[in-house]
Parts: sequence; structure tokens; C-alpha cells
Amino acid sequence: MRIAYYSAAFTGCGHTVRGIAIRNALRRAAVDCEFVIVGTLGMAGLAESQGIAVVQLEPESFDSLSAERFRGSATYQTLSRIAADILIVDLAWFTTHRMVAELPGTSLLLLRQASADFFSYCHNGTATELDPSAYDLVLKIEPCSLPCETVGIDPIIMRQPHELLTRARAAAALGLDPDRPAALIATNGKPGEFEELKQTYSYLDDDYQLFCSSNHHGGVFPIVDYFSAFDFVVCSGGHNAFWEAVYFGKETVFVPSRVGLKTRRGALKTARTASSAPTEPMSRCGCLGGEGHSGGQNVTVSNGLITRMPRYSWCEFKSSERICVHPT
Repeated sequence: MRIAYYSAAFTGCGHTVRGIAIRNALRRAAVDCEFVIVGTLGMAGLAESQGIAVVQLEPESFDSLSAERFRGSATYQTLSRIAADILIVDLAWFTTHRMVAELPGTSLLLLRQASADFFSYCHNGTATELDPSAYDLVLKIEPCSLPCETVGIDPIIMRQPHELLTRARAAAALGLDPDRPAALIATNGKPGEFEELKQTYSYLDDDYQLFCSSNHHGGVFPIVDYFSAFDFVVCSGGHNAFWEAVYFGKETVFVPSRVGLKTRRGALKTARTASSAPTEPMSRCGCLGGEGHSGGQNVTVSNGLITRMPRYSWCEFKSSERICVHPT
């Protein structure tokens, strides 16, 4: 069996990491398959370092993917040649919705929190909206509100708890003292964000051993393997970073990219349960004067998806555009 994971991303490594996580889950489930990642991918070398075959494509215009011309596109030609038994499309409905009906195998579309305008586009005066019926199955990979019917699954993450290094081993590998508090500053988003995070949160050095990592600068990958070494995390507000921090119960400050702030803030709001009684702001990360809420939910985990989401509280800061999550 051949399984292809397709994405059309332009910044960061989130989609590439999700493809790796899916491959990991298939391995845990002992699924005998040939797995390939294909598309316009950020940091595709991360997948290759994990022994995954990668087919990198160049971005294509809406003209080349139009109803009249998509069969001549590199995307269609490549996916036709791969001829996957299962094609997993990560968000990129706008490049694949016309062609999946003509591709062999079963098509799955993964959706998550996104702004309303993500689900339609206008080109040459013609409006096109997502038609979920184009795909055999549409999966919602986090708690959120979407404009179409989906089948909800648990968020997809890289590791299960037993796969993480122990605190002693993780600290030793990173040159940290396991008996002292340690903080992680990490992001793989837009160029320059990593340097900004390091500068903004350098004051943590007063209370923590600081370890900084970015895959833009040859950082440790996957950093989640070393989470046991850290007591506090500062990272971007991307999908993978958010759910890993929540799942592994890390006290965390998220600093989303400005372009994605509304989306990730919405995802975090949706993820909490109805029990949103205000909580006392946490002074440990400077959350004084923020809005406090509590939440959490129990979900089942299977083969690399979240097993159980711990209880947590979150603080939203409109002035500093920061979101903090604290295990409770």
C-alpha cells in the first residue's frame, strides 16, 4: 500500500512535521506501507532526516490549477505518477479539489482552525468555495468550528509520552543540569521571529537554564523528544507547538505570528471546555493583569494522536498579543 501526504505550505515546518507525525503513527500501528510526502514544503529536509521520501514541488498559480488546465499541472502529474492508495491532503483543498476525483485511491482532507476566508477564493472574477464532497473523508484535527461537516479526530502530534527521553538523558544531551529548572525558547516560523523571542524572553535566564532552538539555525529536531528537560516553554503559537505543549502539560507562553494570531487564539478558545471560570493570573511568566480561564477535556489517544489532554488554564493578552497556557 502506498500513502501520500500532500501539503502546500510556504513558511515554517508545521506541515512537514505533521507529515512526519502521521508516518510515526502508521509505524506504531504496524501499517505496512510506502509513505511519501509531496508538495511545496517548508524545511523538507526534516522529513528526509527521518528517512521519509520527499517530492518537493514549486508553487503553482490558480491559472495552472484551473478546471481547464489542472491536468497539465506539476501537482496533478506528480500525484498521478505516485498513484497513492490513500492521499492525505493537509489543508490544501484549493490546489487539489478539482483533481482528487481523477486520482486513484481514497482522498482524505485534514482541516483545522482557520479564518472564514480560507474556505473560498476569488480568481478572475469567479468565486470558488470548498466542496467537501470532493473528498472521500474530511477530518477535523482539532476542536474548532468549521463551515462543513467533518469527522473529528484528536490532534496529531509527533510523540507519545513513553517515547520522550527521561529528564536525566534529555538534560545530559542538551548540556543542562537536570536538578535545576530549565526553559526552552523555540520557534520555526518566519525568519527573525526566533531572534526576537530570544531577546524578549532573555530575562528568564535569571530563574532558568535557557536552551534556544530553531530549525532555521540547525536546531534540535524533534525538540519534543527533550521536553522532559524543560519546566517552562516559550514558543510560537502554531498548531503543532500548541498541542504538544498542552498534551505534555508544559507551562507555556505562545507568541503567535501576527498573521496567524486570530486563528490560533480562536483554536485555543475552542479547545477549552464550557467550564471557563476565571482563574488567578500566573505571576511566574508575568501574566499579571491578563484574562484567566480554565479548560481542558478528556480525549482518547491512539497511535500517536493525543491520548488525554490535561487540565489547563490559559491567559490571553490583547495588549502584548501573547497567549499563556498553564497545567492545572
